[in-house]
Amino acid sequence: CKTIIEVFNMKKILKITSHLLSLMRYPVWGINFLLFLGIVGVLFGGQRSHWMFTFDYGDSIINVPIIFPLVILILLIIILVFIIQLLKIWSKLLFGFSKGQFFSVENLKKLKRSMIFLVLVTAIQLLINLIFNYLSVENVSEVFDFSLKNYVVHSVFILFNAILIIVLEKGKNIQKENEDFI
Repeated sequence: CKTIIEVFNMKKILKITSHLLSLMRYPVWGINFLLFLGIVGVLFGGQRSHWMFTFDYGDSIINVPIIFPLVILILLIIILVFIIQLLKIWSKLLFGFSKGQFFSVENLKKLKRSMIFLVLVTAIQLLINLIFNYLSVENVSEVFDFSLKNYVVHSVFILFNAILIIVLEKGKNIQKENEDFI
């Protein structure tokens, strides 16, 4: 009786988490809209002159070509679109898990797509960090600090995703063998 309650609670937790991940996409779209407004602000704002953009830190001022802030904002929008896709994939996976669908080909495809998005987000984040280092720009954002801890978090997600792919592939193969045996 206790295991039935535990399984029911786990299914409920997975379903609720799936819905929460689904809802989290909407604020991310809002942030994307704000980044788009940032692009408009960089293009038409008062901080540009002669296609140079000014970062004013109080004690120092850095002028950079306007293309760098535009490229960074566009890359951030791409990262957030990938994050929206990750939230969508993970939401569908958890919803499927809540229904007891674990070892399906569809789940493996979702996990492999998730892995691709995670690697792309990490690569784009590294590219942005390289641009910041090239420009010697610091303290650009409190949201994206691009420190080592971000790469560690990404690595943990990528590792967890890889382990899930291996487990689901082995489980699918064992399930297929059992079906073939019967």
